[in-house]
Order: sequence, then structure tokens, then C-alpha cells
Amino acid sequence: IREYLEEHYEEGMDLDAGVGLALEALASVNNDKLSPEGIGVATISVEDEQFRKLSDEETEEHLAELDLLGSEDDEEETEE
Repeated sequence: IREYLEEHYEEGMDLDAGVGLALEALASVNNDKLSPEGIGVATISVEDEQFRKLSDEETEEHLAELDLLGSEDDEEETEE
């Protein structure tokens, strides 16, 4: 995951792009699919230093937008 992040990170990415990059990095080691129930996503804004946990629905929207949306079954298969 670290190598993926280092390779794909771009200076000046906004918060949404950073969330997308993190999800893509996780998906790269999980058969390219993730379920919102199986992961937790949170952000810390540079401007106001506020911590915010994304809801499962928000995470699902990001995953769908990136074509990374899988099911909980996909995630269980990876763990085995």
C-alpha cells in the first residue's frame, strides 16, 4: 500500500482526490474491490485540522465513483 501511495501521490491533491487515492491503494491489495462496511475512512482537513469520519454511504459513493465497489463477500474471500 505504501508503495502504491508513493507512486500515485500528486502534490496539491484535494481532500476528495486523497480519499480516492487511499481507496485505490487499499483496493490494489484486495482484488480491486472494497465494501464500505469493511473499511473505515476519515479525513483531517489542512485548513481547519478537523477530523471527520465518512459514513458508509459516503464511502460507498467514493467506491462507486472509482469503480471499486464490491460486496462483503469479496472482502471475506480475500481474508481467507
